[in-house]
Amino acid sequence: MDKLKRCRKCKEEKSLTKFYKNKNHKDGFDSKCKQCISAYNKLKYEIYKKVAIKKPVIKVDIDLIREKRELFDKFCSEKNMNDIVSKKMSLQEMHIKSRNTFYNYLNSGILIKPDKCSICRKPNKKIFAHHEDYSKPLVVIYCCLECHKNIHNNKLKGKNLERFNKIKLYSGL
Repeated sequence: MDKLKRCRKCKEEKSLTKFYKNKNHKDGFDSKCKQCISAYNKLKYEIYKKVAIKKPVIKVDIDLIREKRELFDKFCSEKNMNDIVSKKMSLQEMHIKSRNTFYNYLNSGILIKPDKCSICRKPNKKIFAHHEDYSKPLVVIYCCLECHKNIHNNKLKGKNLERFNKIKLYSGL
């Protein structure tokens, strides 16, 4: 004889074959029948379709990028850099000032953060901007947490050390 169970949703007595297995329940079966779960999932999907936000399509505006690049170059001119550095600041103050300047340019869209580490080349969600010289706030090396720690602890080896030195050479550090 088939065992019966009452569905918590529709309150009907149904055969255990009409319930999904669930090892978290005492009897090993879900408290709602397959039909009620299916109806609930369909309703949830319909609601989700109505309220789901679609990602906007990003179009690249070449003229805007050129304008931002010109602003960036203007800011990075030797005169502006010397004006920033000429004020006597402690190392901590220079660190904070360069970090804030960098993030202002990043948030305004003038600078674009890559999605992979420039040293080990691994794609990573969290990329850090390493400043070798705080007097040049916009000259940074983008790296993952592991490479960033290795830079500070002088533990870069092999190809990673070679890439790091090349980046320093090309960026004028």
